[in-house]
Amino acid sequence: MSKIKENIANNIAELRKLHKMTQQDLAERLNYTDKAISKWERGESTPDVESLSALAKMFNLTVDDLLNETFDKEQTLKQEKNQKNKSIAKIALGVLTIWLIGTVVFVYSIINHTGINGLWLSFIWPIPASCLFVTVVSFIRKYKFTLSLAASGTLWTFLMAIYLQMFVIGENIWIIFLVGVPLQAIIVITYWIRS
Repeated sequence: MSKIKENIANNIAELRKLHKMTQQDLAERLNYTDKAISKWERGESTPDVESLSALAKMFNLTVDDLLNETFDKEQTLKQEKNQKNKSIAKIALGVLTIWLIGTVVFVYSIINHTGINGLWLSFIWPIPASCLFVTVVSFIRKYKFTLSLAASGTLWTFLMAIYLQMFVIGENIWIIFLVGVPLQAIIVITYWIRS
């Protein structure tokens, strides 16, 4: 086995373990099979240029780092942590924007004296909207566990918001929560299958 092929094999295996990923996890992110990843790590085959580029981008390295015998592991982990912190900050900013919109609706309603009876609902609807936002971001970023939690939150808070909206009007539609049971089962089973 050539030195470069051996370096690539060792670096892929080490980076995958460093980021607490299984071969299956890495394969899913690269749209390959876990068998292909296993062959790469054993040095039986090497990834093509596009895959090397995707790996480098995923692990915040250069392709040259993947080809060399050593790379700065601490720097890689630090960059990964910074990227996660930025991601969390962006999610928080999105959620805060949703709550700002709810507050603006509340203030606007007070100023114009509209809907005083159900005015507090301006602070109920941002809850499912926030959960939905986190669900979408989790789906895009492929955060499986967060996706299942956020989807569950979206389901139940949306049903709660509908119930409270109808309760203010004078309708008691508690039966709407029965719809949530099979939908919650679907969310749990989907997470279980994807895990």
